[in-house]
Amino acid sequence: MGTWEAHYMEWGSDKLIIRADGTFKQIYTDHTAEGYVYETPWSEWWIECFPDGRVRLHLQGARIYKEGIRIAELDGMGSPCPEEFPDCASEHTPRPFYDPIAGESLNMVGELLLNVQRDSSGELVLLHMLLSKDQGFVSLAGTATGFSRVTESSLPTPSVTQSAPQTCQAPTPT
Repeated sequence: MGTWEAHYMEWGSDKLIIRADGTFKQIYTDHTAEGYVYETPWSEWWIECFPDGRVRLHLQGARIYKEGIRIAELDGMGSPCPEEFPDCASEHTPRPFYDPIAGESLNMVGELLLNVQRDSSGELVLLHMLLSKDQGFVSLAGTATGFSRVTESSLPTPSVTQSAPQTCQAPTPT
């Protein structure tokens, strides 16, 4: 739990306030688009655990601002069709994102998915998905590719809220 922040170079900052009661709030401020702020209401979060030890955080209603406002405002859907091609299918299908930890494509329609990992110092970081598997290297520093904790309250070993009955352990340092 606690407050987590991501900074996207000089153009934006993203904050997640995650509560133990299974709710969160996202506040994104863009420094290049004057006055642009996106704030979710208090919304549901949950943890997904995988047999191979991976842990994924689901944030219902949150957006991926790492790729900019245009991608974020599509809420996980494909780009709108250009006027010259009104019958294209991209705006009616989910945009695929790439999970570099699992090595698979996934959809994030109406939600933000983050990989829960530990950086080299053992701190938890919440890593973003990528637009494609060719997008580049994923750093575990948590600065450009995800969220780092900025408050002293900790996100304990991820446990699932009331909506999902299992628990799981946070990834161990490698």
